[in-house]
Amino acid sequence: MVLLGIAMLYSSFMWLTADNEISGRPYWIITLSAFAIGCAIRSQPSASISWGIGLILSGGILFLYSSRKIQLLFFPLMGLLGISGIPFTPVASGWLGYFSPHFDGSSLVFIISYVLLVTGYLRHTFKSAESYNDLARWAQVLLPVGLFLLSLAEWFLGVFGWPGSFTVGIWYASPLATSLAILIYFGVEHSHDRFSAVRNQFIIRVGSTILTFISNLLSMNWMIRTGYFIYQVLQRFVAGLSLILEGEGGILWAMLLLVLVISLARTRGGN
Repeated sequence: MVLLGIAMLYSSFMWLTADNEISGRPYWIITLSAFAIGCAIRSQPSASISWGIGLILSGGILFLYSSRKIQLLFFPLMGLLGISGIPFTPVASGWLGYFSPHFDGSSLVFIISYVLLVTGYLRHTFKSAESYNDLARWAQVLLPVGLFLLSLAEWFLGVFGWPGSFTVGIWYASPLATSLAILIYFGVEHSHDRFSAVRNQFIIRVGSTILTFISNLLSMNWMIRTGYFIYQVLQRFVAGLSLILEGEGGILWAMLLLVLVISLARTRGGN
C-alpha cells in the first residue's frame, strides 16, 4: 500500500500538470489502475470494477473530446460526474474500497490523489484545443455519437452492471472531495494572475528542477540505465575473454584452464 500510495500521488499530480489530456493519458491510466488495485488489496475487489469503468469510459470521453465545441461540453461533464463518486453515480461503489472496514492512512492518500485527479480532469476539459469546426464533415457527425455512446455505456453499467454498482457509496466523503476539487480549480484559475510570485522565473526554475528530479526518481529510468550499464560491462568482459581465448595464445590459455580444472578436481577428490 505504501508503494501504491506513492504511485497514486505521483501519477495524479503528473496528470494534473500535463500539457494536455493526451500527454497526460498514461498518468490517468496509472492513477485509476492504482485505485482499483488498492481496493483489491484492501479486500474490496468488487469496488475495483467501478474504477475500471471510470478509467475506460470517463477517460475515453475526455480523450475523444480533443476537438472542442461548447455544445459538446455536456459529455465530458457527464464523464466527470461519472467518476465523482456522488451517491448513485457509476463510481460511487468504488469509494467503499477505501472506507471499508475503516478509514486509515491509505484512505487519506486516496482522497488527496482523487482531488488531484478531478482537478486535472476539469483543467483538461476547459483547456482550449483543436476546434470542432476544423474536423472533416464525417468526423463532425460521428464525434457527438461516440461521446453519447461512451456516456450512455458508463451510466448503464453503473446502474445495471453488477450487484452493488448502484449504491449511495460514501455519501459524505465523495461530494466533499469533488467540491474541493472544483473549488481548487476555479479558485486557481481566477486568482492565478493575482500572484506575481507564481510567475517569478527563479521559483519556476527551482520548482521545475525539483519536479524533474522527483519524476526521474519515481519513473525508475535510473534503474534501467544502471541495469544497462552493468550489462555493457559484462558484455565487454565476455568480449575481452573471447578475444583472449580465440587469439594467437588461445590454445595456451585453454591448456592452462584445463590444468587448473584438473588440479582443482584432484584436490577435491583427495580431500
